[in-house]
This record gives sequence, structure tokens and C-alpha cells, in this order.
Amino acid sequence: DQLGHHEILFIGPVTEPGVRGFGPNTRMRRSLKRGAEQYGIHMTVWAMERTPAAGREAFYRLMEMEPRPTAVISFNESAAAGLSNTAAIGGVSVPDDLTILGLSMGSTAADLMLPPMTTLSPSPVTLMNKAMDTLDDMIGHESDRTVQFLVRPVLTIRDSSAPRRL
Repeated sequence: DQLGHHEILFIGPVTEPGVRGFGPNTRMRRSLKRGAEQYGIHMTVWAMERTPAAGREAFYRLMEMEPRPTAVISFNESAAAGLSNTAAIGGVSVPDDLTILGLSMGSTAADLMLPPMTTLSPSPVTLMNKAMDTLDDMIGHESDRTVQFLVRPVLTIRDSSAPRRL
């Protein structure tokens, strides 16, 4: 809401219960929906394959929407790349006409996008430390338990985000 975007598109991966990635995607979608409702933002949710082609398709579908979203939040790195590239080819300026934010996207992937993508992602160092602590706790203890933990994400502002044009 700080940037004035009131129509947002969320792109997540296609996932199914019991498949790796289902839990994080479900939690992310629910949290974003709750936040959007709290701030009076309309958020459309699409699940897409993890491919640049899916992102290209998303761009064309987005351009037909009324009202058209002015921002995209993507929890799907490959689709975000396809969408961003297709916007550039189609003459839609990122970020002047469309803001794109990548969730849980590594800095290398974000820097390879044109323009470099603004991200909200957990720190790789924090994730590595948590993984090493968990591995250390498991050594010597035979266990097949699943370990989950939440890590506060870091906002890295790059060139793909800007206030909504009036």
C-alpha cells in the first residue's frame, strides 16, 4: 500500500498436498491474502507452472484484466522472469507501468532479471546457519522427522519496483 498499488496479482507455483513446496506456497498465499484484505487491496491469485513460458502467458492474461493490476508479487522465480522479459518486449515498463516483486528469490537470480528484481527473501546465511544447527542436532539421533522454521525475510530494493502511476 505504501507505493499506492491497490490491484495486485500474486503468482505462485502449482503445488499439491504432500508435494515439496506445498506448505510454503499455501502459507505465503494465505498471509498475502490476509494482508491485502487488511489494507483494502484487491489481490488476484494464479497458480502457474515454474517456467518462463508460464510467465509469458501470465503477462498476456494480465494485460487483458480490468482493472489491470499495477503490481505482481511472484513466488515463482521462473514465471517472474518470463513475465518481466515479456513486459519489456511488449513495451510495458517495469517498474513505471508494472512493479514486480520476487519472493524467496536469490540475489543472483534477481540481479539477472531486466530490470534487476526487488525481492523479499530470507537471508541465505540465516538459512544455512539454521540448516547446520538442525543437522548438528540430528547427528547421532536417527530421525526422519521434518524440521520447519520461519525466517524473517529481508527486503532488497532493486529496479523492478516503484510507486503506482496516477
